[in-house]
Amino acid sequence: MSYSFDPKHGLVVVHAEIFGPFGSIILSLALDTGATGTMINIAPLIAVGYDPSLAPDRV
Repeated sequence: MSYSFDPKHGLVVVHAEIFGPFGSIILSLALDTGATGTMINIAPLIAVGYDPSLAPDRV
């Protein structure tokens, strides 16, 4: 998958699907071309069956 980047068009939004034990969900994410990580709100993670409070490392 590829997209042409034009800074005049503003925020780049991509659609991503996450899968978990209870199913999947499609999210709209803002693309940060300089980022080294991804952050997802807790609510979608819980909806697909993940409990972030059980993770040993949290940011």
